[in-house]
Amino acid sequence: IGNLPVFPYNVRPPVLARPVHAATLMRSAIQAGGIPARQSRPTLHVPQRHRDQARTLAAQHGLLKGRYAVLLPGCQAAGYLKRWGAERYAALAIALKQRGLIDHAVIVGAKDEMEECTAIAAICGDWATNLCGQTHLLDLIPLCEDARLIVANDTGTAHMASSTETPMLVLCGPTDPNRIKPLGSNVLALQAELPCMNCYCKHACDHHTCMKVLTPEIALQHLLPMLADQTGG
Repeated sequence: IGNLPVFPYNVRPPVLARPVHAATLMRSAIQAGGIPARQSRPTLHVPQRHRDQARTLAAQHGLLKGRYAVLLPGCQAAGYLKRWGAERYAALAIALKQRGLIDHAVIVGAKDEMEECTAIAAICGDWATNLCGQTHLLDLIPLCEDARLIVANDTGTAHMASSTETPMLVLCGPTDPNRIKPLGSNVLALQAELPCMNCYCKHACDHHTCMKVLTPEIALQHLLPMLADQTGG
């Protein structure tokens, strides 16, 4: 079974219109082999030690279920143009707190995202919990399960977080949300309509307009209906 009509694949899906999401391609391929594909989001087994670690971190930082936002502001260093920016993340977190929607912002990232995470925490103040470099990948899932919301760039941890049902806003700049949006009906991908959209630039862009026009105010406008649906209000 394979995605492409080339040797050695003799079971393959029909040709799909492009752009197409990677998950759609994979589902189509296994369905062509007679295997049902019913999951609407990733299903990951989380060992108990990671749930215990998430519970410990929440207790240490006073994080209450449903009262914090998880921010995933990084991405691989080579794709830094996919980052929304520390000031915008901080401004959005502050707006959410001022509206009484969250008590804490929890910032998660890897060691090469430390500068970005530290900058957000510094702007927000002591109600921001910077866990950058302090978590294992599977700690993220129970942390996200108990969060009020998630805001992320196009980054691998966003796809892990989509294994939860927590509302998530993904901010897309140079990459096409039709191809990269994390799975789940609770996930909204936001992208500005620009002539240069979906350019997939890595180092050639000198204006970064695609991220600059996605202001914290616009992000908040899209988050509020998602949170209202969450509470039924």
